Amino acid sequence: MDRMSSKYQERKTVKRIIILFAAVICLCFTMTGSAFADPLTLTLTLTGGGPASYNGVYVGPYPISVNGATSSPMICDDYSTDISQNYSWNANAYTLSQLTSLKFYSTNSASFGNGALNATQAYEEVFYLSAQMMLQPQNSDNANLAAISYAIWQIMNPAAASGAPGGSGQTSSAYWFTEAAANYNSVNTSDFVVYTPTNLAGSGTNASQEFIQVINPQTAIVPVPPSLLLLGAGLLGIVGLRKRPRK
Repeated sequence: MDRMSSKYQERKTVKRIIILFAAVICLCFTMTGSAFADPLTLTLTLTGGGPASYNGVYVGPYPISVNGATSSPMICDDYSTDISQNYSWNANAYTLSQLTSLKFYSTNSASFGNGALNATQAYEEVFYLSAQMMLQPQNSDNANLAAISYAIWQIMNPAAASGAPGGSGQTSSAYWFTEAAANYNSVNTSDFVVYTPTNLAGSGTNASQEFIQVINPQTAIVPVPPSLLLLGAGLLGIVGLRKRPRK
């Protein structure tokens, strides 16, 4: 009896330790979740114009200072408002997982791509184009930057299509608009930060815009693994096989 009682007590003690450990883990997750739920409010400053202009509008990337730090290149997805050089505003830093807090989720959700896109896909397409803009060589023809900028603006505000670069190839917004629709699934969303202004109601000059920062352009777009390409080629080969007729 003493031995059985001892084993019972041991099991009871172990059970209590497991329950206590689980409670601590749950508490940690709860605290972590609440910490990330609160947006990180920062002060942004436009320290200069973009590298080129098209139709009288500067196109990105734009030098943006965050809390007075050295400026970083960012992409503007907001064609409907304007800001001037050295203008500062407050913004919250978000990821795509916080979609409902992003500027265009509530203000433009019915108009993405002329109503053809939902908010998630629209932002993913803009992420893809933002990464492509950051990957343009420094000596790249600025027409590429204008074409990508207007493709981004067209996704968020279809009215921007009226002033977009035409033609064909990479100097055309239509080319990048199509590329974004075909490749948005390859975006690594963790490589993007969206700076949504805290004041969404403003209009006209210096009505704070939304900007996107590409943390690492080299990893922002996930290439298709070679193994998947080989698997796809193998499956196509199997489908193409035909039984040889018997004589």
